[in-house]
Amino acid sequence: MKLVNRNVVDLLVFNDEGNLITEMNTLRDSQIFYNKETESYYIGVSDVAFNLDLHKFLHSEEKLSDFELAVRGYANSISVKKPTNKKVKLIGKTVSRNIDNEEDLDVGFQCHNAEISDELTIGFSYIHEHNFDYIFKINLDSNNDYFKLIIK
Repeated sequence: MKLVNRNVVDLLVFNDEGNLITEMNTLRDSQIFYNKETESYYIGVSDVAFNLDLHKFLHSEEKLSDFELAVRGYANSISVKKPTNKKVKLIGKTVSRNIDNEEDLDVGFQCHNAEISDELTIGFSYIHEHNFDYIFKINLDSNNDYFKLIIK
């Protein structure tokens, strides 16, 4: 079977307890790659949108009362601290075409033990100057797997 990608991956990001943080459905690029120096797999993604839900998870979110919101005039405030890594679980979903029979198949991957650094780069231009907006490091899970590829 030979598969050709038809869509960009939608990436669902869960916290370590399995609760959904965000669905990254505005990605323009994604890649799973292996780094020989660190002997680890990574998932790099480029997003056309600033994912506020992911940044609230990565950085401390300031809790404001309704009064403070009214006085300040905005609803979201994120305090960026010293970068750390946060444990996450990932599910990637896409559609690929089986070129042997021209049938579309659901293709995806699951990572049960990953982490993301909360290092922050914010660009305010249409020009995309860096490779990936977010990089997830994939760690071995309890079954000694990095990730599972799934083809339906």
